Amino acid sequence: MGSLPYAILLAMGATGNEGAGSRQAEAGHGTEARGWLLQVGRVGVFSKGALHVVIGILAIMAASGDTDGATPDTAGALNEILDRDFGKVPLLALATGALAYAAWRIVQAVFDTEKLGRGWKAIARRTAYAFSALAYAGLTYVGGSMLLSGDKKDETGDESARTLAGAMMEIPFGNVAVFVLGAALVSVGCMQWWRAIKAEFRQDFKKCGMSEKLIPWATGLGRFGFAADGIMFTVAGGFFIAAGAKSDSSEARGLGGALHWLMELSYGRYLLLLVALGVIAFGIYCAVRAWYKLIGGQA
Repeated sequence: MGSLPYAILLAMGATGNEGAGSRQAEAGHGTEARGWLLQVGRVGVFSKGALHVVIGILAIMAASGDTDGATPDTAGALNEILDRDFGKVPLLALATGALAYAAWRIVQAVFDTEKLGRGWKAIARRTAYAFSALAYAGLTYVGGSMLLSGDKKDETGDESARTLAGAMMEIPFGNVAVFVLGAALVSVGCMQWWRAIKAEFRQDFKKCGMSEKLIPWATGLGRFGFAADGIMFTVAGGFFIAAGAKSDSSEARGLGGALHWLMELSYGRYLLLLVALGVIAFGIYCAVRAWYKLIGGQA
């Protein structure tokens, strides 16, 4: 989730093609051989969760009409953190965590830490991990640049989305490419809904020694979070589809724009508030997985 273009990579990798099931839990939990790599992954997943919580808070502020100019996307979250007293400290922590997440995902992609094999599904998942690593490496770069310059990120997610769509339309059949990108985002949204419905990650919690009383709460957080992600990616994908169909890059919106669009609907503020709470729930879900060393698959 975040400002484009790296939000596209986040969609296709970090939240779009995460694995599911007990094999990932077994691979991610209590494995002595990986040692420090496991800790790097945990730091990264905590960082991912923290970013979602900040974006969710910004979305709640948007729903209440008290945004102070901040957009509820990755760029807005980074700007909001930097704008606070001693903001460089948490921004450094977030950038470091994003780098850790990128490192862990690239290890998963290259060395097949989950023993997925060489089937097409395994290749697709490992490719998704590589996209995820690239996305969070981009997030690290943006955060690091802000730390060094001390300046906020000027371009919003919507502006990045339109820039990306405009650049794509300059190539032959570019409008088709934009349309396909939108369709891919919609498919990511649908997959997130499917994860929310099936909740296969519940098995991970059962295998990691979590209390039986906590499992329903952790499962609920995951379901709520995946459903919220599904809504955001579906709406953002719809705008890219419209941009491709009309050959008009101004139709494209980022995830922040998707949230603002929700607010324009009837009872939109309540819907936006619900999605914002879901984004926060997903952030807490990520923190729970990191705490229990469940950093493979759906994290």
